[in-house]
Amino acid sequence: SRLSPGPSYANALSIQNPMLDLRTNVEGTLNVLGFARRAGCGLFIYTGSSSSYGDVPVPFDEEGPMRPQTPYALHKQMGEWHVRSSGLEHAIFRLFNVYGPGDPPGPFRNVIPNMLCVAGGVSAQTIRVFGEAATRDFNYIDDVIAVVADPERAAGKTLNVGTGVEVSVLDLARRVLRIFGLPEDRLSCEAPRAWDGVVRRCADVRRLRALYGERGAATSLDDGLRRTARWLREAHHLDRWVA
Repeated sequence: SRLSPGPSYANALSIQNPMLDLRTNVEGTLNVLGFARRAGCGLFIYTGSSSSYGDVPVPFDEEGPMRPQTPYALHKQMGEWHVRSSGLEHAIFRLFNVYGPGDPPGPFRNVIPNMLCVAGGVSAQTIRVFGEAATRDFNYIDDVIAVVADPERAAGKTLNVGTGVEVSVLDLARRVLRIFGLPEDRLSCEAPRAWDGVVRRCADVRRLRALYGERGAATSLDDGLRRTARWLREAHHLDRWVA
């Protein structure tokens, strides 16, 4: 049997259930903003999504075009608009493909825990990659927290939080297989999914670097993958040991 991990599962779920996504990402944001105003909130922090850029040239610039292609991508962009219109002091962080410990595998979950669990299962199933040219900007959770936990630097701004490194999803799958000492014939490259029109994704991090230095990209992808795999093993999601 084969599992099919892939990036942008929030996008896939939003196509399957757009009303749920609308209630969560638009109505939910409005509810939180209303509470924040009543509570006398100081700095309001909103986490947007790199999905909102859609299929535009990389690297994605905060002031560049945005062409969201799924309900999730559009609703996250709408959330940004409501935050800017709220009258609250705010900082908007557009997150790029966050991964790391604490993120379990499963349907509509993220590509890295799903790939690790496919490769790290008892039968070491085949990793499926959709689209030979697909790329993403994978962003380790500790590096994201180092930025978002210091939001005053970004007050009044919209900020990409990524590494600025464009990684082939095929290369990601190969790195995952190497963690478990598995050959590349455990990898299958297939046609892109019909709903996923965003082939390449990478952050322009000039603004991030100007405000936070190198704080947002301290963890290499290989190190982050191993840390994530060890957590998945400790949380009983993996059957194979990780070196």
